[in-house]
Amino acid sequence: MADSKPLISGNWKMHHNHFEAIRTIQRLAYNLSSADHDAV
Repeated sequence: MADSKPLISGNWKMHHNHFEAIRTIQRLAYNLSSADHDAV
């Protein structure tokens, strides 16, 4: 069995305005390397 990677999901639009949601996603993307996750 292959090593599993964390699944990150969220509904940021429920807790931020669109500027805050963009900032949250940009910070997340900056802090993740391609080895940390699979894009789905």
